[in-house]
Amino acid sequence: MEKVSDEIMQEAEEAAKIIDEYKQRLAQVIGRDKENLRKQAEQESADIIAEAKQKSEEMVAELRERANKEAKEESASIIIEAQQKAEQIVEKASREAEEESVTIIAKSRERAEQIINEAKERAKKEAGEAAKSEVELIIREANEKSVEIIAKATQEAHEEVRRIIAEVERATERMTEEAKDEAERSAKALSELNQTAKHNMAKAKEKVRQGAEATIEVTRRAEKIISEARNKMQEELEESTRIITEVNQSLEEIIDAAEHETEEELENQGEPVRSTAATTEERAEATELIIPVKGDSASQETDGGKLHQGTLELDISPPEASVHLGSLLKHLREVAGLQVLLVGNSGNKRTRVTVFLGKPLPLVSILKEIPPVKGVIENENSIQVVLETSTDK
Repeated sequence: MEKVSDEIMQEAEEAAKIIDEYKQRLAQVIGRDKENLRKQAEQESADIIAEAKQKSEEMVAELRERANKEAKEESASIIIEAQQKAEQIVEKASREAEEESVTIIAKSRERAEQIINEAKERAKKEAGEAAKSEVELIIREANEKSVEIIAKATQEAHEEVRRIIAEVERATERMTEEAKDEAERSAKALSELNQTAKHNMAKAKEKVRQGAEATIEVTRRAEKIISEARNKMQEELEESTRIITEVNQSLEEIIDAAEHETEEELENQGEPVRSTAATTEERAEATELIIPVKGDSASQETDGGKLHQGTLELDISPPEASVHLGSLLKHLREVAGLQVLLVGNSGNKRTRVTVFLGKPLPLVSILKEIPPVKGVIENENSIQVVLETSTDK
């Protein structure tokens, strides 16, 4: 009987290992949420497209504004500078022409007056009072000659002014043409800059498109992986369910055998026999598939004692008290909100019972009230239950 029990316990431990592996895989697969992954991919794609579009538009606008500003400033500066230089040249030429004309006319007048005066003096000396008519003739000729000299000087001055003004106009036209050429070169540079910006914008859009396609492909592959993983998980769940069902059936046989031995021992000791057989419905409820998760138990203090909830392990001792195991399991099944999950060996020939508490329960107080229990010791990760032996009677 003990050998069969050990073999079944080993099978139960193997089943527990399979369940643990299934839990790990289930946790990994559930951790990847399909909808969240799809939304995250769509959001990242939208953010990349928006950011790239915004940066491209800002870059094009900045380049265009800077180029326009520089071209306008440079063209305006060139034209203003040419106009200023032309005005300065015209002003200087006009001033110099006027000064030179005045000088020429003044010198001509001075020379004419000098000729007239010399003629008068000469006439006075040579002719005296008798030749007055000849003096007047000489003076008239001198006046005519001075007028001629002044006219000629004025004409030469005007021609010089016109020559200077013509040179200034030619210089102004030349500088204006140079300014126009420079403005055209600036406009051409601006056009080339705009073409470069458009090209960069097209390249940025292409990169965004490729990034979006890559994101969509990653999302599609992720959905496929999740779908395959879920199908595989479903298959493993069905296999685990089958194995657990077989283990539970084996556990029921062990419990029945233990209860039968307990009844026989009580009959041999002359004690009244208490029925410990559970109904089919109770067995089904106790063996319902519940996957325990390590570290999912919780506890809190109340006036009635410490409350426990979740998955807990009970270490049953001593080994010779195994005859009372069936009675202990029966009482545990009768506790509302408590379910027996597994029964196996924990080493040192001790029996370990794994239970699940669906609501907060004072488990230590409940165990102390069960008849076969002699003592209860609460450890950090488990509860040790000491059962009565035949020598305690």
